[in-house]
Amino acid sequence: MCHADLNCHNVLLSEELVYLIDFDRCQLRRPGLWSDGNLVRLRRSLEKVSWGMPPERFSESDWHGLLDGYRQSSGKTELPP
Repeated sequence: MCHADLNCHNVLLSEELVYLIDFDRCQLRRPGLWSDGNLVRLRRSLEKVSWGMPPERFSESDWHGLLDGYRQSSGKTELPP
């Protein structure tokens, strides 16, 4: 799924699940470079929102945990930093 507006405000977390919302301009697409662009957009959004917060709110290890989960769910082996 290519989420046209993947940012931290469209990701909701519970203790057990992650929810993505706001699919109004999304498209089903074959895997490709577009997914890297989505992840870069999400990373930029997370950094912007977490800037100035205590470091434990969003860390590099959190980002790598997200990438690991993405890799497991999509079958990808290489992702952008």
